[in-house]
Amino acid sequence: MAQETVKKSDLNGICRKQTVSVKNKTKMTGFCDNCKHIAEMTNEKTCMCCGFKVTHKQNHDALMRRFEEIIKDNQGFLDGFMRYPSKAENRFYAWVKDGLWHYKIDMRFFVEYMDIAFNEGEDKYDMFFDYIKRICPRIIV
Repeated sequence: MAQETVKKSDLNGICRKQTVSVKNKTKMTGFCDNCKHIAEMTNEKTCMCCGFKVTHKQNHDALMRRFEEIIKDNQGFLDGFMRYPSKAENRFYAWVKDGLWHYKIDMRFFVEYMDIAFNEGEDKYDMFFDYIKRICPRIIV
């Protein structure tokens, strides 16, 4: 059975109170910010209840805590790297776990993380961690 197509113009963003269970295995579900409940989605990640796009916000709190721990434990190495960034003997890598993935992160990213607090923008940490996840080598455990 094919999924019905939903046009946003037909629904006008009005919630029709069509809730589904999170444990539903046969339908694609997600939390709709417009309806404020879990709703069925189309393949284009559009809410079948109101027609709005369903987005998933990623939380980077665990990565931020791990970065803070590594910076606190290796402050001397990071200070040396900031003074002499071209020296190969001053480099180290840290393995950081995020979900099932383990990322091998170069120390220059820890220095960038320390400077990120001075940047402007609401999603500066999200952009930073998304960039790290794309660039750094990773393995799955």
